[in-house]
Amino acid sequence: MTNVTFIRDGDTYMLSVAGHAGYKKSEQDADIVCAAASCLTETLEATLYTLEEKKMCTVSINEAGDGSRHYMVDSTENCTEVMQTFDTIMNGFRLLESTFPNHVKIF
Repeated sequence: MTNVTFIRDGDTYMLSVAGHAGYKKSEQDADIVCAAASCLTETLEATLYTLEEKKMCTVSINEAGDGSRHYMVDSTENCTEVMQTFDTIMNGFRLLESTFPNHVKIF
């Protein structure tokens, strides 16, 4: 199960993505749910670093040895780009959760 936790407190955003979806049906198959989750986190990371270069936020990313990632982002006052980025990524995780409810859970 991939667990996604998202918290917004004012201009601070926290996202944690942990666990393995376990969707792989056989040894020959790829785990498409994990691939989709990885695509979302890689897109988030690249976008946040771009926004950080533009001085729209400060980014802290911690990756654990198990592949889990924890994002802490402080945006400049009411930065719509940061808010839109998290809205888009969370929409992607909501789609994954609704399509694969036994493999993705948002808290």
